[in-house]
Amino acid sequence: DWSTSTHSNDNLALRPSLLAMSPTLLHPYRLQHSYIPDEESLYSWVQHPNTISSQVPFLYLAFHGIPGGITYNDTEGSGIDELVHPFISATDAKRIIYIGACSIFSNSEGEILAEHLLEQSKSEAVIGYTANAKWYDATFTDLLFIARFYNSPNPLYELEEIYNSVINDFAPARKIGLKMFSRKSIGN
Repeated sequence: DWSTSTHSNDNLALRPSLLAMSPTLLHPYRLQHSYIPDEESLYSWVQHPNTISSQVPFLYLAFHGIPGGITYNDTEGSGIDELVHPFISATDAKRIIYIGACSIFSNSEGEILAEHLLEQSKSEAVIGYTANAKWYDATFTDLLFIARFYNSPNPLYELEEIYNSVINDFAPARKIGLKMFSRKSIGN
């Protein structure tokens, strides 16, 4: 674990749940957790060898969001260019990028971000929310998706089925507007 800080709110952090869930899954994962307070930290985290490696099939980021961007605090955030730049890859990456952030993929700004991120990262899919989300709705949606992803015998091959099962089985996932942009869905 190469966590850069324990600054995140431990009462609301997903980290303990993710750590507890891993050994119960078909494909246990090694959690790489980091508090990301600004763009420089985001870039450093994404570029870290444990993160950007194509061996990591699931990159999960959680932030406060706005259409087409994320916020770090009340005055700082990152928009389309700043979010896409750290993920630029020259080769196809067998992974998905899951951004748990309210409204990040809503409106035209959000769709542009998702499409650019998918294209530039060369990932299999980009997943996030199109609506504001209550903490519990978002947390349980994220945990359900992660559990189904890591319990699948071949999660990248079954990605559409995993996504659809979460949408169909869990009303809060629909409420927060969970949306997946995949190479398949945009013809890449």
